[in-house]
Amino acid sequence: MKELLIGILKDKENRDRLVFEFQEQVLNSKEENEILDDLAYDLEYYVQNEEHRKEVPQYFGNEKLEELILQALKDLEAAGQ
Repeated sequence: MKELLIGILKDKENRDRLVFEFQEQVLNSKEENEILDDLAYDLEYYVQNEEHRKEVPQYFGNEKLEELILQALKDLEAAGQ
């Protein structure tokens, strides 16, 4: 799962698809992981298109996406995962 998160950080052109893949994997996983579950939920508000983000105040873009993923990766590392 970490590899997919790193891929999201690196591949800016395909972020929408990669975020969706990450969320699907987390939702379909039989393992419960609070860090990944929380991140998948938070990423529901990620919208790459700036014009679409203006429609809903809770939507966020690339900067917040990167912050959330980096924090999740740090949390996973700290938890020994």
